[in-house]
Amino acid sequence: MADCIVYVDADNQAAALAPALLRALGGRALVPQAIELFGHTKGPHLAKWSQTLRGLATVPVHATRVPCRSQAADVALLLALGARLERHLQQQLRVVIVSRDNLLLATAQRLQDLGARVLVCHGPCTPATCEVESLVLPQASPGAETLSLLGRIRAQVPAEESGGYRKSLVGALLRRAGLDRRGRADFFASVPGLRTQRTAGDRLLFM
Repeated sequence: MADCIVYVDADNQAAALAPALLRALGGRALVPQAIELFGHTKGPHLAKWSQTLRGLATVPVHATRVPCRSQAADVALLLALGARLERHLQQQLRVVIVSRDNLLLATAQRLQDLGARVLVCHGPCTPATCEVESLVLPQASPGAETLSLLGRIRAQVPAEESGGYRKSLVGALLRRAGLDRRGRADFFASVPGLRTQRTAGDRLLFM
């Protein structure tokens, strides 16, 4: 067994990945000493991560809230990691970064160049383009909220002849349901088998 410290970019990755993250760490015999969460004050993402992990993990979970500005959470994560880097190196802790953000991928690469042992984790998407060990976490099964929204889309958004739904109309419904940009991205990531197709002036979503 080896100790690790986990840094989560809560604005970049969906909280639904938390169970898969803990399973993946356990499968690699990695034991978190602590889990550090970073996210902005607007939107539910940081709170969802915190609530989910505190119900699953037996280690300290710390949440850092920052103003809703571009890359504010990334900068907070970088500063926290930098302040503790020497300690991580001395204790030979594996640094786990949960994000697909290019800035944090570059940080992971630099940490490895400095001698740190680094693991990058993120949900299903284009694989991380860096030389650091990366782990794609499996997509979580759709939860009750996703299933409820899918039901509303199918009931309220007219389907095209091909069976797809116009993304602009789906997006408008999700905004009315209270989902911000990150929330809409989390929803689409949670829909199993989602396909898109370009049409004139819009995209069709098949789900």
